[in-house]
Amino acid sequence: QAYDRLTQEYRFLQETKQYVADLCGCLEEKAPVIEEVEEQIESVQRDLASKGRRRAEAARQAIFLGLQAGVLHVMQRGGVVASPEEAARVGEVVARAEEEALLSSSASAGPTGPESAAENRQEEEGERDLLVRWAAQEKARYRTQYEGKITDAFLSGGGAERAYPVDEALAGELKDLLAFSGTICEDADESFCSLELILGRLGRFKSRCRRDYVQAYVPESLAQLVSPFVRLELLLSGLGSPLAETDRAEIEEGRSLSGSMKWHRVLESFEKSHKVAAGGKEDVDGALLPTLVEKVLLPKAKFQVLHGWDATVLGESSRIWDLVCGVWGGLDSGEAAQDLLLTVKNKLHGELDRASVPLWPRKCRRHVPLAEEYTAQAVRRAVNLFSSVMLFREVLDRKVVVLLALNEVLSKRLMPFLRTLKRESLEGGAAPAGQESLACILVHLCRAVSKKWFEDYADDLSLLKQFLNECLDDWQKAGQLKDSPQVAALRQFAQVKARRIM
Repeated sequence: QAYDRLTQEYRFLQETKQYVADLCGCLEEKAPVIEEVEEQIESVQRDLASKGRRRAEAARQAIFLGLQAGVLHVMQRGGVVASPEEAARVGEVVARAEEEALLSSSASAGPTGPESAAENRQEEEGERDLLVRWAAQEKARYRTQYEGKITDAFLSGGGAERAYPVDEALAGELKDLLAFSGTICEDADESFCSLELILGRLGRFKSRCRRDYVQAYVPESLAQLVSPFVRLELLLSGLGSPLAETDRAEIEEGRSLSGSMKWHRVLESFEKSHKVAAGGKEDVDGALLPTLVEKVLLPKAKFQVLHGWDATVLGESSRIWDLVCGVWGGLDSGEAAQDLLLTVKNKLHGELDRASVPLWPRKCRRHVPLAEEYTAQAVRRAVNLFSSVMLFREVLDRKVVVLLALNEVLSKRLMPFLRTLKRESLEGGAAPAGQESLACILVHLCRAVSKKWFEDYADDLSLLKQFLNECLDDWQKAGQLKDSPQVAALRQFAQVKARRIM
């Protein structure tokens, strides 16, 4: 019996040795391909994001410069546009300034290589046409989304629309690369490319011959063995794209993003089963999951933060928050976690310039087509950036949150507009729509902060709370917004008592 047992063990070890050798051979062939495709996909994604962002900003800046020229034209005439001819003249001023800005942007973004003058001119014209189309789409979106006042639906919207214009050639290249990544392992036996089957085979090796498993340095090599298949699954699952509803439901129930991925569940099951077999002791492969999260998932999360996130779109910020929390929960290293948060902080800081709100006098901007709509869009971007920073209030350093959300966005960019809107409302220049817009904006800002912050960090919120109380007092004295649900919600925030922090 001992002989039979030793013979079976010897055969098992020989078969395992051959399997591992074949697995290494498969990896030697496939890993470089996966790595190359991964690099190419990230390169295309980076180009898509940078080109799309640059074009969107150029189109938006052109719209702004056109509208500003129109507002200045009206201001020079005392804020009065008394005839259809004068109104047409305002439109001409806006169109000419916008066209000049688009021409300047397309020229500065044009080719710089040794191409012929004709080729350069053709590419420049193509760039200008693209900017013109995107500017037209932006203006159409302004018209359809804004209905005369800022509402809850308006501030909450904007997450589903495309943030940037897409370069069709790059988008096609990305689609082809993703399709190719799905064929990389088609010619390999499933037992050498299925993470579940690989870990099942190695798990039997560990269960039957634990000492040999350890002496063969499998625990030290396992992360390197399985990481190519983890990378491939991340490519195929499209990490950074909006989560499927099932994944979002799992996250809302307390599961991390990484925990909703198949590779994570397989590795977690592998780890738990062998920990139980070891009597609850720490498994020799206990560092496998944290290592893969740090070495594979963390860089991808940082890439998405830098290149796949528009922090002025709240829907995208919620997606990145889910992603960061999922990675954060799987990290053992405090240094790696801080590195991720530093990336988030730097991204949010880099978005500040996109949260500016124009202070055009209402008596002038109402005579300039789309000036009201553009202002409302600018307010939404600023409010969304404020809310995006506050999403990370539990993980970012409090001083960072105060600096970015309360000092940079609220105090420097939003508050001048809010005070102007409040004054116009009281003077009757903005009609009820202005009062309702102001109340709605304040509700969104307060909800983004949360009542807990009102309790714990009242000093940090003194500017917001002081302005909130001023508005409530003014509305009460003027008998305005008596039955407004927004005002009722604001009174609840105003009544929150500061809690003494020891």
